[in-house]
Amino acid sequence: MKKILIPLLVIVAIVSIAGNIVQKLHYTTQKPIARFADGSSVTKKEYLDQLEYLYGKATLTKLVYAKLVMSAAEKAGVMPTDGDVDKRIAEIERRTPSALAEAHRDPNKMKLYRADVAADLALENLRTKDIKVTPEQVKQFYTANPQLFAVPQQIKYSLIVAENSVAAGGAEDSLRQGISEDVLARQPQLHVAGIGGFSANLDRLAPNEKSAVQKFLLTGKPGDITLIPAPHEKVYLVMKITSSNKTSVQPFSAVSVDAERYLKLTKAPSALDELSDVYTAAKPVFEGELYPTYFADITNYEENKVAAARMAKPSK
Repeated sequence: MKKILIPLLVIVAIVSIAGNIVQKLHYTTQKPIARFADGSSVTKKEYLDQLEYLYGKATLTKLVYAKLVMSAAEKAGVMPTDGDVDKRIAEIERRTPSALAEAHRDPNKMKLYRADVAADLALENLRTKDIKVTPEQVKQFYTANPQLFAVPQQIKYSLIVAENSVAAGGAEDSLRQGISEDVLARQPQLHVAGIGGFSANLDRLAPNEKSAVQKFLLTGKPGDITLIPAPHEKVYLVMKITSSNKTSVQPFSAVSVDAERYLKLTKAPSALDELSDVYTAAKPVFEGELYPTYFADITNYEENKVAAARMAKPSK
């Protein structure tokens, strides 16, 4: 009797604790997170409900799909490595140097970005794991698709943001004299991109100011310096092109692995086909009635795919 009683008491205790947790969660969600002088407030529930409405579907579907894809890739033995993720990120930055600018400034964003890249690679690995190609086919694919292996023009430049025209003129003269950006960054009313944590968001410039920047970068050559007034932001931009490389196609020896991957992807099931298979095999169960509706697209796609396969099957 005692042996039976002990587990029963444990179960009762667990149920009691769970009930307390639910009550606490309900209380904490009703608790105001902002109060106002007139007695009104914003509760945590209102805040969470708004987040759910605005971002709930996108956030949950992304989390679920990533979790399922990574799990399937691990079971299939095709998990991407940290090195694979590093390589893909380096390729993205090489083609679009500004793509990860914000991620580099925010470790949390970089962590999320790496997780997204890993999930993308895992899905690609699942799609291509059973695809076979020959070295000759890979070389032919490379020759027929040079645009896939082209490196866009790369332009590197120094950027100094001056608070007034006098400081801007002094910065321009200093650059022409060969004074380094490190020295200029210590001058009052000057801010050098990449030094001391300073970064400049050129997207905030007015259209004509952006055009002036783009024209200078596209037509200038290494060593060229210019001063561009930016009255929209009430500053002056002093820019110097430090290097510029023309668009070029990488040699086959450098991209043969990528060429093989691209070729396999052209022969593989679509990403949506693979994702629907992974999702169906996982048989996810959701809490409540709302969350399953977030995945109606993928369930409908799978149902249509199955129906199409049945119709295509010859009748006996």
